[in-house]
Amino acid sequence: MITTLSVVIIGFMFIIIDLIPMYQNKEWTSFFLSVALLAAALVLVILIDLKIKIPSPSDYIEKAVIFIFGLE
Repeated sequence: MITTLSVVIIGFMFIIIDLIPMYQNKEWTSFFLSVALLAAALVLVILIDLKIKIPSPSDYIEKAVIFIFGLE
C-alpha cells in the first residue's frame, strides 16, 4: 500500500512539474508518451502491490529473436 501511495504522489508531482508545461507548450508527442508511460507504471505498481503475478516478457522476446534470426 505504501508503494502505491508513493508512486501516486510522485506521479502527481510529475504531472504538475512536467506534464502541464508540455501541454501548455503543445508538445504533443512528448506529452502523450509521458502520459502513456506514467499510466503503465501506475498500473504495474498497483498489480505488484496487490500481489498479482505479472508474466515475464523475456520468454516472448526470446521467441521473437529466434524467429527473426532463425536461431535455435
